[in-house]
Amino acid sequence: MNITSIEKIENQRKIAILDTSSVSFLQHLNQRCQRADDILKDYDLILIPGWVWEEISDSEISVAYVQKLIEKAYPIYKIDEEGYSLSVDEQEWNLYQIVKASVNQLGQVKSYLRRCVEKSDPLDMDTYAEWINQLYDKWPIQGNILPSGRQKKKNAGEVSITILAEIISWYYPNSEMITVYSQDSDTKTFQISADDQYTKSVNQTGR
Repeated sequence: MNITSIEKIENQRKIAILDTSSVSFLQHLNQRCQRADDILKDYDLILIPGWVWEEISDSEISVAYVQKLIEKAYPIYKIDEEGYSLSVDEQEWNLYQIVKASVNQLGQVKSYLRRCVEKSDPLDMDTYAEWINQLYDKWPIQGNILPSGRQKKKNAGEVSITILAEIISWYYPNSEMITVYSQDSDTKTFQISADDQYTKSVNQTGR
């Protein structure tokens, strides 16, 4: 299927972010004739991060369900991680701090950022698009090979959702509501930790 991608988040009042588990959960309820997707009807924008979309694409059933939602005029869009820079007005050092806060619970990923991305002088760092794609390609927490042939990248989807939620929270003050739909407890843990860590960073250095 073709899901429309957006490069920059505009100021929308009500925004939802979907993860793989929430799509699967809603799809299962829909199969049982329960109109669970009605919970999405009041949102102005529904986002699926690119890394999450890769996970959803492992299941033809989940892809078909998202397609049906789009056909019902739900405002569902994919947003790729390398485009997050545009959503923070290309303030790439701030975006790096958000990413670092978002992986605070994952020692292997934090170590990768320190070794392979961070420089003593931020001006010496690669562009955000370069290093975020390298991070995903070399994701430090590799899992098993899935039936789809894709290698599982443990917690990558939760990290991407956390980064996106932090961007919306800090850079889009006109958004009245940001809802992350997830059945995964890690997502909530990462969000709480990221918000705490990034708030500390802002208080220490200013933004």
